[in-house]
Amino acid sequence: HYEACGNACPDTCSEPSASSFCTLNCVPKCQCTSGYVLHDSQCVPIESCGCLYNGIQYELGEEFWEDENCHSRCKCDPSQGTVNCWKASCKANQKCTTVNGVHHCKGSAYTTCIGTGDPHYTTFDGRKYDFQGSCIYQMAGICSKDSGLTPFSVVVENNNRGNKVVSFTKVVTLEVYNMTLSLSQEHPRKIQVQKKILKDEEAKRKGRVWLTKGRVLYESATDV
Repeated sequence: HYEACGNACPDTCSEPSASSFCTLNCVPKCQCTSGYVLHDSQCVPIESCGCLYNGIQYELGEEFWEDENCHSRCKCDPSQGTVNCWKASCKANQKCTTVNGVHHCKGSAYTTCIGTGDPHYTTFDGRKYDFQGSCIYQMAGICSKDSGLTPFSVVVENNNRGNKVVSFTKVVTLEVYNMTLSLSQEHPRKIQVQKKILKDEEAKRKGRVWLTKGRVLYESATDV
């Protein structure tokens, strides 16, 4: 709601008491209703903020490694909004690494699958083939029931674009960490997060997914 003399230091998920310590003069601006705080430029219920731990905001239910040696695993308790930690370690074929200040257990080796052009695919095991279907297909995802793996799905939508002989990728959608990210022909070199196009062109971190202009960098803590 709008206030002619609003607090210049709005409460946020990362600083829920910012307004109480503000020394700036009031300004005309929109303010969140009592019980709500700012998060990603939107007013959200304060109980949905998740957990602030060691200066990092975690989503409700999110798990993370507390230390740089991956000896302590923590979780943001969705029922209480508090962080609970327990002793843990990486698997035998993994090592603990730190990327952008976030600790991960990563496998000693990794593989990549690629989809390009009209479309040409390279599978995780290096096999190459062309596929001209014009429907919606799952390109990659988790099929294991291992609870230590992070569920994710990469879905592609292909169309013919006036030529039934070949098809082209129309939309690529990644679902991971309760987020939906997509790249599409309709919005070239733009990234959509939860169906909203990113306004800024700077790199932006969303949980454990890094976004930058026209690219999605997915860093998995579980080597999926």
